Amino acid sequence: MAARKRKGMSIRGYAAHRRELSLDGGSAWSVQKALREGRISRLPDGSIDPERADAEWEANTHPGRGSGKRKGQGKSQPADPPGAESGPAAPSPEGKRFTYASARARLEEWKARKAELEYRRLAGELTSVAEVERATFNYHRTLREQILASRPRGCGVYPAAQCTQH
Repeated sequence: MAARKRKGMSIRGYAAHRRELSLDGGSAWSVQKALREGRISRLPDGSIDPERADAEWEANTHPGRGSGKRKGQGKSQPADPPGAESGPAAPSPEGKRFTYASARARLEEWKARKAELEYRRLAGELTSVAEVERATFNYHRTLREQILASRPRGCGVYPAAQCTQH
């Protein structure tokens, strides 16, 4: 019998590889979970190519999950700068495709705009639509009353020539 040669690693071997590099997912359970969720894939012979799997792990794992850092490096850096593309693209309601990182960037931008509007409202730079509508209504009501009060009474809609109260 000819021995079958494997190109990749077993689940436990790949977990040991990740531990050696001090990466997250250094347990067989983590590797099995990543395989089950489709974040990494197997070779046709069932083994795991470590280089391809490392790249897939990085691209398909949400930046908010896990620590995202190598052990012993202290606090982690921000996952992705705004606008950075990582992970598989998902369809949006508008039909465009975006990644987790771009969706997160959009959310952060929205929060920043909302905070700026709230600050400007508290600083007195903005007023609500209801206040403007109320003030406009009151102004026009007063203007209407002044116009009606300045007309001579008894003339109504008749021309001035027919009005005897001038």
